[in-house]
Amino acid sequence: VPRQREIELITGKFLNMAAEIQAREQSLGAVNERLAAEILEHKKAEQALSRSEERYRTLMEAAPDPVAVYEPSGRILYVNPAFTRALGWSLERLETKTIHDLVVMENNALCQLDQGWEEERSFSGLEALAECQNGARVRISMSTAVFRGADGQVAGCVLTLRDITERKRMEEELRQTRNYLQNVVNSMPSVLVGVDLGGQVTQWNVEAQRVTGLSSEEALGRPLGDVFPALARRMDRVRECIEDRTPRKTERIMTEEDGETRISDMMVYPLVANGVRGAVIRMDDVTARVRIEEMMVQTEKMMSVGGLAAGMAHEINNPLGGILLGAHNVLRRFHSDLEKNVETARECGFGMDQLIQYVEKRKIRSFLEGIIASGERAAAIVTNMLQFSRRSESQKVPTSLPELLDRTVDLAGSDYDLKKQFDFRHIDIRREYAPDLPLVPCESSKISQVVLNLLKNAAQAMSLNPDQDKRSPVILLRTAREGAMARFEVEDNGPGMDERTRKRVFEPFFTTKGVGVGTGLGLSVSYFIIHENHGGRMSVESSPGKGARFIVHLPL
Repeated sequence: VPRQREIELITGKFLNMAAEIQAREQSLGAVNERLAAEILEHKKAEQALSRSEERYRTLMEAAPDPVAVYEPSGRILYVNPAFTRALGWSLERLETKTIHDLVVMENNALCQLDQGWEEERSFSGLEALAECQNGARVRISMSTAVFRGADGQVAGCVLTLRDITERKRMEEELRQTRNYLQNVVNSMPSVLVGVDLGGQVTQWNVEAQRVTGLSSEEALGRPLGDVFPALARRMDRVRECIEDRTPRKTERIMTEEDGETRISDMMVYPLVANGVRGAVIRMDDVTARVRIEEMMVQTEKMMSVGGLAAGMAHEINNPLGGILLGAHNVLRRFHSDLEKNVETARECGFGMDQLIQYVEKRKIRSFLEGIIASGERAAAIVTNMLQFSRRSESQKVPTSLPELLDRTVDLAGSDYDLKKQFDFRHIDIRREYAPDLPLVPCESSKISQVVLNLLKNAAQAMSLNPDQDKRSPVILLRTAREGAMARFEVEDNGPGMDERTRKRVFEPFFTTKGVGVGTGLGLSVSYFIIHENHGGRMSVESSPGKGARFIVHLPL
């Protein structure tokens, strides 16, 4: 019995051990199955990775742009064939090089790349210079992409390059062309304004900026009526021009510039190309041309008037000569020392003494002397008028300046406007003539014209002066010698002029007179006569309330 129990106990242990071995065998089979599945999955992953690497390599090698892969230290791990073709570097030649040896950073590009490593960011469009294997440098545009390794840390960067040398050259040519065209547009003396179909400003040159006072930044994109009000009402013609594709011209447009009326011609050119619809408006300032045309018309009128005056003077001279001759002959008939007068009186039954007594009592002699004096004054006026209106042959003749001034004063005294409107007879004409002044070579008619203009302006200024009633109007004529120049002055005690008026007084068409009173040509013509025709100088000194003094120098 004890041995049987021992056998049973041993048998139970063996059975337990067999069960345990069986359980372990079953567990080991499950492990083997899991291990086989993991090995199979790993092989599949390796195959997928191999295929992915193959695709990546194929893409890199087929990429048209140079590509390089480098570590954070800058060591180059890979370059594709395009990199080698573009820069000449192969991977074997780059063993001792870093990416910083190949890429020359400009401006802050290097800082941005370093920042990209720290922030794990990618960049695109960074510009730099790439060093070629032969030592040359090409302009490139860079794009970067940071990637991680198996441990999750930044492992490297993929750098894609693109040669932009040709693009930069074309951009530079385009920039130069644009600048050239802009300089051409801005150098034109005309106002050039571009507008679209809606009337928005698309082009604004320097002349437009000068006229309006608005810069191109202030004008571009704004409605034309806001930046150039004078053209706002012309937009209908601009739209018609765009629709018809036909240039249109509008003449004599009046605008205001610095308080002065300007005259311009407007030309509208349609722009219909490449889907852009608009127009270019060109405005040319023709103020000077229009005024010159008006001056030519006025000159023609004055020439006609001068010719008419000369003809009338010749016609007046004939009967005037007869009047003076007849008056002198009548006076001669009253002389008692002429034998013919005594004989004729005796035949008529009275003596010369009675005749002379009658003439004296009836004041016939004084009437006749008055007729002669008036006739001689009329003859002097006609003579001055002939000298003034006679066409100049540009021949300078030695002339007495005081006599010329006196003749012009006499001529001014007979001027209808000066007599009727400004009462020249009531102006005190004072003379301060230098006694030793030599003859001055000049065209007396033209200098007389200058003096007459100065006298008229002085008389008119004093007549319109509200303070002139407090003092008598005076015009002072003064002559002197200054070295090789003769100087004469015409000074008045009128209202004077401010500094702005004094600076512009010789400008053509500038006048302070009302509409229809003056043309603004008198002083400018006088200035031309003195400077251009006689090589002299003409200036003015004046201040408000102190009158005006015009000073003329003529070479001796």
